[in-house]
Amino acid sequence: MKESINTNISNESSNFIYNLIEMTRKSDKEFQKFIDYHLYPKKSPLSLEVINKNIKTLKLMDSNQRLIVKARAKEFAESNDPSKYFPSLLVIFGFIFNLYKLVEKIDKKLGLVFNVLVISFFAIFSAHLFFKTVKIRSTAVFFNTLIDTVFDTEVDGDVM
Repeated sequence: MKESINTNISNESSNFIYNLIEMTRKSDKEFQKFIDYHLYPKKSPLSLEVINKNIKTLKLMDSNQRLIVKARAKEFAESNDPSKYFPSLLVIFGFIFNLYKLVEKIDKKLGLVFNVLVISFFAIFSAHLFFKTVKIRSTAVFFNTLIDTVFDTEVDGDVM
């Protein structure tokens, strides 16, 4: 992929583009770390000058690279949307409640113990899932908005 990077740009910019393209293939957690470090002013230890240079470098990508990054940015934002898990959690809790009612008919004490154990497990699981997606969500929304803004406001002929 590195061979397809425009030869008119600096080696540093070329490396940044190459690394970004490579990061699109990594997990959300690794991708988030890269974005937080190189592009997100609130979370990056880099100076604003370096972050602005990285953002300007995004404009130097060719159309194929833009497609890859834009698709990953959208997928990253959508996969880390906690509201998508809410309907599933409601269904699970409804199922648990119905299961509790069935077990309660057989044995009230067993039904109560079963209900407490299962509800506890799902509460811990749900909290973990929610906090994990919320932690990544701000970076995902930031990156998706940044990519849309950078690529859609470009005035040259290489706009998508």
